[in-house]
Amino acid sequence: MQKEICLIHAFTAKESFGLELVEAYRLASVELGITLHFTDIHTLDFDPFIYPGRAAYELESDLKDVIKSIVSSRHLAIFMPVYQAYIPTLSQAFFNKIFQTDSLGRLPAQIWGSHPGLSLKTARIISLLDHYSWMEFKVERTTQYHPLKKSVLEILDFGKVYTTTIPPYYKHANSDYRDKWVKKIKILVEKTF
Repeated sequence: MQKEICLIHAFTAKESFGLELVEAYRLASVELGITLHFTDIHTLDFDPFIYPGRAAYELESDLKDVIKSIVSSRHLAIFMPVYQAYIPTLSQAFFNKIFQTDSLGRLPAQIWGSHPGLSLKTARIISLLDHYSWMEFKVERTTQYHPLKKSVLEILDFGKVYTTTIPPYYKHANSDYRDKWVKKIKILVEKTF
């Protein structure tokens, strides 16, 4: 079976460390001969609002393309910044739209097909925390900012959902810190299949 990964990221141009980690993941995938479906949430053309009465299958074409990438891939990798213990609003809207379910908690067959095979897929959420979120994480030792894992991916029956939490990068930190995380990201790709 073809090794395919759907990589979704939500870093802006100002978040250079996050983008560097995404690029490390991409390069490691290419080096290993893995087919990569790459999605930058900020470049997608979609209305972030869900309107009452609008059917789930009326998604924008960019979102339908992302769903096709998820269905065709064996692994879903999500790179997400976390600010003040929350993911950005645009990211929340994106995931709310592509993973919206019917009244029985099922994904709409018009978009996902009758059996998208999510139970055969794995996922990894890689979160880059800001200072506030990191301090909260150190005290609580829980990932309260991961409703995407518990309330979405696991409920939709992804086979296994992993998380990686990365402390904030400070501009005065030395390059060893960056290099350490770039290496760890490359190792994550190697261990995916």
